[in-house]
Formats: sequence, structure tokens, C-alpha cells
Amino acid sequence: MIAQVEIYQINPKLIRNFKKAYPDLPKTDDVDAFIIADRLRFGRLPVPSNSDYTYQSLQRLTRCRFHLKEDIAREKSRFLDTLFFKFSNYKQAAPFSNIFGKTSSAVITEFYSTDQIASISLEELASFLVEKGKNHLSQPLSIAEELKKIANLSYRLPDRNYSASI
Repeated sequence: MIAQVEIYQINPKLIRNFKKAYPDLPKTDDVDAFIIADRLRFGRLPVPSNSDYTYQSLQRLTRCRFHLKEDIAREKSRFLDTLFFKFSNYKQAAPFSNIFGKTSSAVITEFYSTDQIASISLEELASFLVEKGKNHLSQPLSIAEELKKIANLSYRLPDRNYSASI
């Protein structure tokens, strides 16, 4: 025999205001359960709520998407913090409209250091940008000039291997 369960929704403000009558009680789960039970003993029960499972899957998908977007934003922020060590002016100068775009990502990942960008010829860098940008960049030569300028102004870490000390 399956027991019929009724679910009640109680406004947290009612419980919080009721707890003010017990100023010396600490904030623990056991005390909270006692306060809720005491409130129900003194007050009237609200109308039982009917669970509608129609939108529950949509609600879970929406919450999952929200958490994924938060995770992506956190990882992008962490990446930008780390990028500062390699290319300190890159984020502020913003040579590309999207730092996480394909061409920008190729510049960040395929060049080992800013010294490589500074030492490569302007034409080679522009052809690299055209290739990685699939010829969608309107002015690859001016972007290449800007990248070289940013690379020359960028703070450089000493050329040492710090992995042994980590």
C-alpha cells in the first residue's frame, strides 16, 4: 500500500519572522526543523501544492545551461589571467574583435612567445592571419602591424625554466 504524500510550500519569510520569537537559538538544521514544526503547530497549514512535472525537464535543462555558461565564463577569465603572463598587452589592446575567435586563438597558441611575433616579418604574419582567418579579415596587414607593436610593448618573462621549482 502506497502512502499518499502531500507537499506544502511555506513562505520562508513566515519562518524567519516566527524565529524572531526565539532569539537565543542558534542557526542549525535541527533548530530550523524545530522552528518550522513549531510554526506549523501554531499556524494554519497552507494549501497543498500540486506538483506539475510538465516543465521539470525544461527547468533542469535551463539550470544546466546556466551552470555551463557560468563555468565557461570562469574558465575564460582564468585563461585571460594566464594569457597575461605570455602576452601582457593582448587583452587591453584587443587586436581582434573576439579574443577567443579562431584567428586570435591561433596567434595565442601557435606562437610560443611574443618574441616570435616581434621577429617574424610583417608579410609572413599577415599571410598567417589570412590563412587562419580563412581570408575573412578586412585588413590583415594592419592587424599584423598592431600585433607586432603589441608584442614589442608586451612585458616579457625572463627566459628561464620555472617548471623545476614548481
